[in-house]
This record gives sequence, C-alpha cells and structure tokens, in this order.
Amino acid sequence: MPVYDGEGKMLTGSGVAPDHGNLNGLDGDDHPQYPLISSGAGAPSSTPSRVGLIYVDTTNYKVYIATGTSSSADWTLVSYNDYILIQDQKTAGTDAGGASSGSWITRDLNTIVTDTGGHCSLSSNQFTLAKGTYIVNANAPSYRVGVHRIQLYNATTTTVIHTGQNSLSHNTYVGAAPALLTYTFTITSSTAFELRHRVQTTQNTNGLGF
Repeated sequence: MPVYDGEGKMLTGSGVAPDHGNLNGLDGDDHPQYPLISSGAGAPSSTPSRVGLIYVDTTNYKVYIATGTSSSADWTLVSYNDYILIQDQKTAGTDAGGASSGSWITRDLNTIVTDTGGHCSLSSNQFTLAKGTYIVNANAPSYRVGVHRIQLYNATTTTVIHTGQNSLSHNTYVGAAPALLTYTFTITSSTAFELRHRVQTTQNTNGLGF
C-alpha cells in the first residue's frame, strides 16, 4: 500500500515513487481520497465501491463519476460528445418547395442521419429531443427570396426559442444564400421542435432551395 513519506513529501509504494499518470492498479485499500480511474466498453453496469470513482466509456467517449454506492444508477454522466444530424433529403432534381412571403414556413425534415446518443426522434417535420442541454447549428437553403431568416420553434409549448440572423438571397439575380442559426438551450423534459423559415419575396416551386 502506498504510504506518506513525511520527509520526502510524496506517496511511495515499497519505497518507489508511484507513477501518477497510471493509477489504475491501485487496490481498494489504497489512498481512499484519490479518485481512482477505470474504463471499459459501454456505460458502467456495476455498483461503485466508493464515491468519487471515475469511469471512462471507451466506446461512446463518455465520462462518469460515482455519486453514491447503492447501485449502478449512482454513476453520473459528467461529460459527453453526442451528435445529432437531421436533414431534409430529396431525390436528385427535386426542388425543396415554394416560399410565400409574410408567414413562417415549416421546413421539411425527414431523415435523422446521425444520433450518437439516441436522444432524438422525428415525425411530421418535428424532431423531439430528450431533456438536456443542446447546441443547435441550423442552415436552410433558399432561392431568389430576398431577405430571409430561420427560427427554432418549440412545437410543444408553441413558443419561439431563437431566430437567426438575416440572410440575403437576391430576388433578381441568381441568389441562393442559406439562412443560418446557432443557439444553446436547455430543456427539462422531452420537447418537439420545428425549423421555420420566413422570406421577403414569394418564389414559387423552388424558393426553399433547388
């Protein structure tokens, strides 16, 4: 067992200074206040032996810390790297749809390309997210609609979460600039969202992109 060397002011094991970069080999009777680290494929399933243990999920790149010693539920997720990608996918040569000025248009969303954490579902152009904190980066194409912008809309509470900056897609020349939106938000329960688009100039058939 490593012991404290009062004169040398270091932890030693059998008279040898330990490697602090590799503490996985410490046993249960070792220094009780040092947060031991373990790792494995997938989320931890065993009951933590002490508070403060750290577990690294090497498959999903997540980190857990033990906040109790009653069951495996006492492993708390403290960092993660989940990623969700949602798109409107259409066959080649199909326009995204017409755009009429003066109202917010719900954009088509029909495909979840990636959802690494399993936090999202999609139905009728609405994506539903589990509780948590999210960073959204959205963009929507356009064609000859003048000034336009998009917004993130909470379909569960019927409220606007955030409206992106104005973009210009020239309505005379061949203008096709996308509208952009970036925002961070937190939800405390499962919530449905829509991506909405508003344009200055009506463009039938392909105002939402081609």
